[in-house]
Amino acid sequence: MATISYEYHRFEFNTPPLSPVTEEQYEKMRRDFENFFGDFIDEREAEFNKLKNPHAFKWKVFFILLAVALSFGFTGYFLEMSGHENVGFALDMIAVVAGLAIIIQPVQWIMSAGKSSGFGEYERKARAYYLWHRSIISGKDSYSDYLKVVSGKRMEDFQRFCAEEL
Repeated sequence: MATISYEYHRFEFNTPPLSPVTEEQYEKMRRDFENFFGDFIDEREAEFNKLKNPHAFKWKVFFILLAVALSFGFTGYFLEMSGHENVGFALDMIAVVAGLAIIIQPVQWIMSAGKSSGFGEYERKARAYYLWHRSIISGKDSYSDYLKVVSGKRMEDFQRFCAEEL
């Protein structure tokens, strides 16, 4: 069965909230959280912007389908006028199929745009994750102390933090 196929990409922050930050991130967060987070987001945004736009309108496909539809349509019309109705009708049907494909392309484009993710959601989830870990880091003297505290945390603690602080 024929289906409408479209491309999309999801750029998501997938780090589980209970997984600890690395020791390098720990040190950077202790020194200056805003610079750390700004650099992190800038790197990820550059990575996001390098992704190919999957829902760009495909002009080459559009013009090929348009040329096929017009050439088969006119050829079919002239064959019908010259007395070859069956062949002309078959070519007209091929032209109609190509014309429907032209109409479906913007639908594919809209579906792709709706399914792709923007960068704002990634940034929001990353900020919640790093702010929570910053709150755990504050007051800890070493990375090992931080790891001990994080290992005792539960998902409910993270959710409560997000509800109260964010």
